[in-house]
Amino acid sequence: MRTSLPLLLLPLLATATVAQVPCSQLNLGTNLGIGDETMSAPQSLGFSFVYNNVAYTTIEVCDNGYVALGSGGVANWNVDAATLCNDLFPSIRPLWIDLDPGAVGSGSVYFQAVPASGNTPAYAVVTWDGVYEYLGTAPHSFQLFLIDGGTIRCTYGFDLSNAIYEWLVGTSPGNSATQNPVSFASLPILTSGNATFHEYNAGGPVPLAGRTFDWTPDGLGGYIVTESLACAGTTAYGTGCVAKFQSFYERFPTTPSIDLSNTAFQMLYTGAGYLALPSSRTFVAPSGTATNLNLGDDTEATVTLSAPLNYPGGSTTTLEVCSNGFISAVGSNGTS
Repeated sequence: MRTSLPLLLLPLLATATVAQVPCSQLNLGTNLGIGDETMSAPQSLGFSFVYNNVAYTTIEVCDNGYVALGSGGVANWNVDAATLCNDLFPSIRPLWIDLDPGAVGSGSVYFQAVPASGNTPAYAVVTWDGVYEYLGTAPHSFQLFLIDGGTIRCTYGFDLSNAIYEWLVGTSPGNSATQNPVSFASLPILTSGNATFHEYNAGGPVPLAGRTFDWTPDGLGGYIVTESLACAGTTAYGTGCVAKFQSFYERFPTTPSIDLSNTAFQMLYTGAGYLALPSSRTFVAPSGTATNLNLGDDTEATVTLSAPLNYPGGSTTTLEVCSNGFISAVGSNGTS
């Protein structure tokens, strides 16, 4: 039987394969040899990267921290959201800032295309490796991953601390797109089908050092932006139980095979499915004032929530807690 996946569930499936892609790429690839205010020649991705419902097989790289999709890119050091949205080419800008890889002592800009292998999708990486700001000597290191399937990953080096000039992180198809300012301090960012979003800063501290962000397609042409707190591997097991597309699970055949000790994850509700993400949370032991549900063997108890909980198919203000390690939004859901 063939089934169609709801568009809003696509981020969950994308996460399973993107998790195989490294957070950073040590093999930088080819030095593009670009200098100040320069766009590279077209670089072949080795796959079709879909952005704003258009497939691209090449990019052009700018020394100033962005790439143009396809051809026709123009180098620009004058950072502002209006230019981003009005440029005549679509662009992805992990850190648009006035850089000068041609300065004495500066690092360079590199490109590497990596073919698919096993469960790892094909991807391409652009690296700005210790590139100086214009008339500055502080290195700026960051990487942009374009991943087959549409995910964008931005990884920032620990040398990013302070900027002389204004900077912007974001993306837009250009061609008179409407501005859509966001804040990377307020995650997740949900653009709800809008391919344009950006954060602008007039200069000063760059709060991105040592961090990695995934811009996951939301299935509507926009993105869900989250911070990758860790790199983890996953294996896809299909679309779930029967026709319940919101279902997913991993079955452990024996207790010793459970490999979740000292780990945590979170499931971000997208409206019709979940985005599974690693988490840095730790186990919180019950306090002395916690309520003992007094569950026995194969029994359930009802708990009342402080606010409604939304889930695929509805919402609830109560949960049924089973002694056998699961909760349910409805009662009499089985206790075996």
